[in-house]
Amino acid sequence: MLGSPLNPQDTAAQLTTFKSYLNLIGDSTPGIVEKKLKAANELSENFETVVNSPQYSTFLADAMKVFLKILEEGEPQFIAEQNMQHLRKVLLEILHRIPSNDHLKRFVQPILSLMFKLLRKENEENVLVCIRIILELHKSFRPQMNEEIQDFLGFVKRIYGMLPTHLSSIFEVRGQRKVKDMSEINVELWLNDIYTMTPVVTEKKNSDQQNVTYNIIPRGVQSLKVLAELPIIVVLMYQLYKAQVQPDMIEFIPLIMNTITLQPPAHVLENPNFNREVFVDFIAAQIKTLSFLAYIIKIYQERKWLYYKQPSIDQNPVNTHSPQMVQGLLGLLRLCPPEVAHLRKELLIAARHILSTDLRNKFVPVIEDLFNEETLIGSGWTTQDSLRPLAYSTLADLVHHVRQSLPMNDLALAVSLFSKNVHDETLPSTIQTMSCKLLLNLVECIRVKSEQESGNPLWETSDAQLRAVRGTLSDLEGGSPVFSPPRLGRCLPAFCGLGTVRTGRRQQAISGRLPESHGGGDQAQERDAR
Repeated sequence: MLGSPLNPQDTAAQLTTFKSYLNLIGDSTPGIVEKKLKAANELSENFETVVNSPQYSTFLADAMKVFLKILEEGEPQFIAEQNMQHLRKVLLEILHRIPSNDHLKRFVQPILSLMFKLLRKENEENVLVCIRIILELHKSFRPQMNEEIQDFLGFVKRIYGMLPTHLSSIFEVRGQRKVKDMSEINVELWLNDIYTMTPVVTEKKNSDQQNVTYNIIPRGVQSLKVLAELPIIVVLMYQLYKAQVQPDMIEFIPLIMNTITLQPPAHVLENPNFNREVFVDFIAAQIKTLSFLAYIIKIYQERKWLYYKQPSIDQNPVNTHSPQMVQGLLGLLRLCPPEVAHLRKELLIAARHILSTDLRNKFVPVIEDLFNEETLIGSGWTTQDSLRPLAYSTLADLVHHVRQSLPMNDLALAVSLFSKNVHDETLPSTIQTMSCKLLLNLVECIRVKSEQESGNPLWETSDAQLRAVRGTLSDLEGGSPVFSPPRLGRCLPAFCGLGTVRTGRRQQAISGRLPESHGGGDQAQERDAR
């Protein structure tokens, strides 16, 4: 049995105890993994005490030798319940908790070299810790660009490149895995088609007479959770080593565009045994990838890549692959599961960044889909309750910037949606005000489109789109709790007169009538007299 740490005031005795834990962890005697795990857990629980001790520097040097040796020479484990897996994970978590100060500085490169190696062979749980270690050390110490970083970027590109070939296997519908006992688990064989934590039920019973279940952890290179975390490292590498990694970033663009368009077959989604957890992990990875695209897209839109141009590289990679981007974004909006509101929020934020660039014009042909609220917001109760302001403001920005390019049908849809928002008391007043301003901005577009498409002035046109506009104006006359009569008095004449109220006839044709209390009739009569 391991002894508990001594009195906190007895620092020397405590360090002696902790060093005994360290010696036990590094002991190569077979069959003592459980004792090693207990020692590692004790050390982890009391690590802050070690860090604050005067002998911390010496202890850290000894710990580095033991930890790095075990992690490098030991074999990865893929059954979550095994003690050796717990030991390796605890050691990695201790490495992640080590303060980033001068004591750690001399060990940074050996730790990073090992972490980059473990990314390729470790299981999902441990690779996620490795990624956090890599991020923390690069943020704190900013090491020099080296071959390992270049190899890592190539490794990430290969993962993205191979993803389409794994798609059918990822979403293959499988029954529950059952074996007689643990000895029948063929880990190496099963790992080939496992992409998320997978339970295996044995016939063995526990003390509660329940079947004992083991969990197989996927390889990090096949893990969907790991795929979701890789973009953040690539972004950090770009921030630290812009000139050196610029060609790699250009090569990432087609891989990213292809990744966000991937979807499971429709018949798989309809299968009652469809693995929903795998689907959520896959969508999360795609949304993280889209956020990565949103980050780098402005760089290429600003044509900074020309400074690093290579003759063999596509000179306009973003625009070249923009149809895939549009297809992928719409697909994610449609497929994002309603139960994961945080993913749809991240998706909308990424979309907002993309639509703030010139690429917004690529969405004009498909903007009708975005007026479908089930596509834009989803059907989940949480998304309906919390994400509508973000969704409507994102769509309003898009409509405002591309309104001159929208056909009459789409302008009518915009009028219909945002006029409804004006009177929706569940929305914040800022969104209602924004909707009203957008409607005012759309009036001139409607006038111009009407004259271009029919050859008639707006007030002589009677098609369905204009009836929608007239209905909107009637609603505005009714007023909204958030709009005061003076504000409506200013807005409605401009709306009905398209910014220049010339005749009462025009007002009558568009809105039916304008209450005298708003001052519209007097203005019209005065202008008629003139």
